[in-house]
Amino acid sequence: MRVYCFALLFVVLCAATAPDTAQAQYEDVSDLSDLRRVLDVMGAGYADGYVQPVTDAFGANMNAGLFRNADVDAGFLPFVPIKVYVGLTVSGVPTGSLDKTFTPPAEETLSDGTVITFDGDAVPTAFGSTNTPDDATLTVRSPDGTEETIAAPPGLLDTPIAPLAMPQVRLGTLFGTDAQLRYLPTSTLSAGGGSYGRVGLFGVALRQDVNRWIPAPLPLKLAVQGSYNQFSLENDVSQDSRVERDEVISASGWAFNLQASRGIPLLPVTLYGGLQYETFSVKYDYVFNPVGTSSDPLRLSLDQSASNRTRALAGLAIRFAFLEINADYAFAENDVLTTGIGLRL
Repeated sequence: MRVYCFALLFVVLCAATAPDTAQAQYEDVSDLSDLRRVLDVMGAGYADGYVQPVTDAFGANMNAGLFRNADVDAGFLPFVPIKVYVGLTVSGVPTGSLDKTFTPPAEETLSDGTVITFDGDAVPTAFGSTNTPDDATLTVRSPDGTEETIAAPPGLLDTPIAPLAMPQVRLGTLFGTDAQLRYLPTSTLSAGGGSYGRVGLFGVALRQDVNRWIPAPLPLKLAVQGSYNQFSLENDVSQDSRVERDEVISASGWAFNLQASRGIPLLPVTLYGGLQYETFSVKYDYVFNPVGTSSDPLRLSLDQSASNRTRALAGLAIRFAFLEINADYAFAENDVLTTGIGLRL
């Protein structure tokens, strides 16, 4: 599967096109066609509020789609004592729960003495309005007193849902344990004739059957699971006639859940649900480019954590021979709708 279509959240943001009216006001910064270029004109204080909804949505999505039943039994094929699942999950966070606007700090002083002053009211986040805000400006003053004033950046993606798609494979069982893998090798993301960097994904989950440890039969299948996921976005940059890789985004998170499921007799339908605790953190590394002043570009770093900590979810899985389709809804600070399709043996 080509990496170009797997991360419909971060990748769309990194390749999103801002309106021409917004780009015209940033001619000295080339354009504001993606998240990396927008961050070029921001101090860390402004960037913190601007990208927090991206972190929240990405974390909620990355910790979704970890299971579609709680059945960790052996496979049913003769002479094949394992289960195999190969599929694709697509999750989405309704952006109504995400901040669309924020108020930046009135003034921020960077490590080199550059001062960034904000004037105006609330401005768009990355998921806010894609129109340049009225009467909101950023003034950058270098240590020698030269300064430049630009309009506050617009949002990048005004959408009702922030989606993410991920392929995954599950193998089991050994002593009541199965394993799930999410993996895409680091590959160049290309879209619209341009290259937006190199993205990579790795995730692993281990699940243990609980029923086998309970002596009395239960009406439900029960399992516990732990998972770890990580994501990276790198750019190729020129340095002293060499091309080096510069990591722009590094993200990772853990999730632990209790799962329950029950099949409906005589129907190829399984009801499932669970409770989950999760964490997710993102580090943004970027270069602040003080256009119009005497200051040199300055590397900045921003660390954020996603808002979701717990979720409760309920879903339905339907099986047609070897094909399985599922959908669930997770209730959390940022809710998540997840669908999946795959082959199950």
